[in-house]
Amino acid sequence: MIEKVKYEVGTGTNLDLLDAVLSLDSAKKDYNQALYDYNTNKAKLEEAMGLPVR
Repeated sequence: MIEKVKYEVGTGTNLDLLDAVLSLDSAKKDYNQALYDYNTNKAKLEEAMGLPVR
C-alpha cells in the first residue's frame, strides 16, 4: 500500500494512512455485498425459471 510506505518513510501522515485503510475496507465491503447480491438474485432467477437452485 503506497500510503503505508509514505507513512513509514515520513512523507505521509497518519491521517493519510487511516484514510487509505478506510477506503480499502469500504471497497472490500462493497465487493462482498455485490457478490452476495449477485448470488442471491441468481438463485431467485433460477428458482423463478424452475431450475434447481445451486
